[in-house]
Order: sequence, then C-alpha cells, then structure tokens
Amino acid sequence: MFKDFLENFVQFDSGYEIMPQLILVCEDEKHMVETLKQMVANNLMPEKIKIYFTTDLKQNSSTLDKSFIEFVKDKETGKFKANNVEIKLLG
Repeated sequence: MFKDFLENFVQFDSGYEIMPQLILVCEDEKHMVETLKQMVANNLMPEKIKIYFTTDLKQNSSTLDKSFIEFVKDKETGKFKANNVEIKLLG
C-alpha cells in the first residue's frame, strides 16, 4: 500500500504537503537484510524516495543522526551494499 501511495502521491491529497520519508525500524541487522530481501523479491522498492533502515537499539542512542542505514544497489554486481548515512529529518 505504501508503494502505491508513493507512486501516486499528490500534494495535500492525503493531508501531506511533501512526500513522507519511509524509515523501517527492524529488530537487528539480520532483520534489516531479511526485510530488504522481501521488498526486492516482491518488487516493493519505491523509486521516488530512499528507504532508510534502523534498529531498535540504534534508536536508544543520544542522537539519531547516525542511526540510519541505506541499502544501495551496485550497478556492476547487482548486489546491495549497506551504507551508514547521516541525515537530519527533524529540524
């Protein structure tokens, strides 16, 4: 449903001024990989936004800026690589 929402996003149609960011909170790193595999296998990767992953424990740190992972597909090998990203989502 979220993929459909993102692909057909219209400003203010659902009350959002801008497209919301998808952050998946997983149990651990293994669960992040399992979630990514399911999303890829079921063609659920939205093209209009980046998907960020994090874990329960990473959300307990004093700052959330460095708690996000982005999986990026290598163009040569076709495999995904996990990259730590520093993002500021809240002002």
